[in-house]
Amino acid sequence: MWEGYLQEGKTVDFVEYLSSRGLTELHLHTSGHADVETLKRLVDALQPKNLVPIHTFEADAYKKIFTNVNVRQVKDKEIVEIL
Repeated sequence: MWEGYLQEGKTVDFVEYLSSRGLTELHLHTSGHADVETLKRLVDALQPKNLVPIHTFEADAYKKIFTNVNVRQVKDKEIVEIL
């Protein structure tokens, strides 16, 4: 995780809130990226009504990969309501 996030106002407030309640901070690195098989397992486990691809160059492929869920593609800065 980029540690710059920890310097942002709301994050600072959140970390201070947790610390004041006795929780400790632990830094762990994760990639934040999952392969297709992992994403399939997640969708199968959660069974969402909608799936919105984010942070991907392959958003168009989601409809072919995830045939059992409604895939919603959203443009940058587009606001949508998902129920």
